[in-house]
Amino acid sequence: MSTPRKITHWINGRAEAGASDRHGTVFNPATGQVAATVPIANEADVAAAVAA
Repeated sequence: MSTPRKITHWINGRAEAGASDRHGTVFNPATGQVAATVPIANEADVAAAVAA
């Protein structure tokens, strides 16, 4: 089993970790294994994306 990818937000042409400490889990539907974690945007992340 490999280490799951950590996906970031893409804001204003660059990868951003985001202001929230919450993350969601993405599963591979064929295997049921964790494929990646993704940040869950908060209000500050959305505002930064809209402003970009």
